[in-house]
Amino acid sequence: MPNVKSVKVKAKKGMPCPMEGSTRKQIGDSFFVEVPHTVYYRRLISDGSLEVEKPKEKEEAKKATQFSTVEEAKIELAKLKTVAEINAFIEGETRKGVNEAASALINKLDKEPTTEGGSKE
Repeated sequence: MPNVKSVKVKAKKGMPCPMEGSTRKQIGDSFFVEVPHTVYYRRLISDGSLEVEKPKEKEEAKKATQFSTVEEAKIELAKLKTVAEINAFIEGETRKGVNEAASALINKLDKEPTTEGGSKE
């Protein structure tokens, strides 16, 4: 891998991975999230627990800005289960309604206790 400061990764399907430094926050398998390019994440990538985003996947990544209406974006937003997925989804979003819905969903996730095998982030 080239010498880079961060990398976008997602967990292997059905196997969330803990974020470095916080076992309560996890990387899910739905969206790529940006993480620092540390030894911890390189080890998870090399053992197959995390996948690195490929250029083609990056172009096809689902963003809130792809939806023509705020309501369509809110419907897709409601399907997300982690803070990291929500942040990836709304990256670059400027419509007030979508960002407010994302903030409300993040607040709701922050208040919910995490369960064994579930993922909060």
